[in-house]
Amino acid sequence: MKIIEAVTNRLNFLKAHKIVNDDENLILEYIASHSKNDIDPRLKIKVLEILKTLIKRSKKSFGMLVILGWKRDWNAKYAALLDETQNLFEEKKYDLKDMDIDEAVKIFSMLKNFDGAVLINKEGIIIASGIYLINLDPKKALDKLKQKGEDLSQAFGFKAKVHTRHITAITASLVLEDTTVYTVSEENRIIRIYEDGHIIYSTLKEEQKELVQKIKENKNNKKS
Repeated sequence: MKIIEAVTNRLNFLKAHKIVNDDENLILEYIASHSKNDIDPRLKIKVLEILKTLIKRSKKSFGMLVILGWKRDWNAKYAALLDETQNLFEEKKYDLKDMDIDEAVKIFSMLKNFDGAVLINKEGIIIASGIYLINLDPKKALDKLKQKGEDLSQAFGFKAKVHTRHITAITASLVLEDTTVYTVSEENRIIRIYEDGHIIYSTLKEEQKELVQKIKENKNNKKS
């Protein structure tokens, strides 16, 4: 089965079970076929599904930052482990590609109270947790993107004020090339996905509408 066809089938399943709405479905289909990195779009959708399921099953809110596409070459420059007890994957190998959603959610549930990021390589192997990201300068990222605003949240395109986790995540998605980065907001359970310094998916309605509008404009431009 072709990759895009497999993604479409999975999204149809998620839509039928009301895990994603119509706008999310449109956005995720677009991500699958237009992403600039070469991470398997089926894996991207699976990580999102894991996070959505974890939120639904969690009584308490939690925050999380996940980087998909991490390279070990980045460890020395961009990663710091301040608490060894929060890194559960140094000697264990968990492959998300071959794991069912329930099993993956159980693993992620162990991480939801940890500080720091969850690192997953492009093949879907979870390689670290509780990682503090360092040497990521959001102002330099904005300069590179040629974006400005009254504050970092606005400059990066957020429709609501966000805190350090989200600014770090969107910066990481630009600095760490060919990654797909996810955040869960502890304050309101909003999930966002970032690539190349931009929000490419969000469960926040205002951001969803803007993304859908851009996708429709891109499609119309290609037709004309």
